[in-house]
Amino acid sequence: MNELYEDEIFNEGFVLKSQKVTNKTMFKNCTFIGKCELKGITHSKRLTFYGCKFKSNFEIQDCSIDLLDIHNCNFDIATITKCKSSYLTIKDIKAEAVYINGIYEDFYLGKNEIKECDLKDMNSEYALHESEFIIKDNKIDRLNIFSSSLFANITFIKGVYNWITLKGMFNETLVFQDNVNVEYLFFESSIFNRIDIKSGDYQNVNFQKSTFKNLVIIDGIDILENSKKELTIKRLGFYSNNFEQNVS
Repeated sequence: MNELYEDEIFNEGFVLKSQKVTNKTMFKNCTFIGKCELKGITHSKRLTFYGCKFKSNFEIQDCSIDLLDIHNCNFDIATITKCKSSYLTIKDIKAEAVYINGIYEDFYLGKNEIKECDLKDMNSEYALHESEFIIKDNKIDRLNIFSSSLFANITFIKGVYNWITLKGMFNETLVFQDNVNVEYLFFESSIFNRIDIKSGDYQNVNFQKSTFKNLVIIDGIDILENSKKELTIKRLGFYSNNFEQNVS
């Protein structure tokens, strides 16, 4: 049996701790006046927040959720920490700040308007499943991806960003494609595997104090389609780096 909360107003908020949930659960077009907090939950199905408004903090902590979907919601601050999920989707939200860490087989961050977004220590454990992070068509003022060791391919597709900072150990591939627009892009004090910058408009790209273990490719050519991609970098800087392979 599924659980549906629709058009409800939670004046005192919604708090759920240390429980097992076996039903699909959806909060649809709900308003949370007090805080929404889930802590220590084991959820074996899909948990969805759709069209909800959060007047106070939204926090999911120490939870294991099979599928976690957050769509078309408005937040002040949204925090998802120390969680595990097969698939985490955050789409069409508006928020002042979003903070995420945990283990996710796949992660989609798309079409959101966020002032500050921190992705910290996500997928820091090696897994046999190859994880994919898709960051698509967002409008984010400041995006920080910090990780002691991140095991996931990250693909940026479209979107407008003022700042993107990547710092830590990135064990898989980073790809920027389909007209990503970035004012400041920093690869800083880190260890990177392969980086492909295929297209987009970048005002400032800086590689500094980092080790690059594989290829760094900055190329506006699509080899498969044998066509040119729009790629503009106004200022490109390299400072105190170690390149074990080539930059081309």
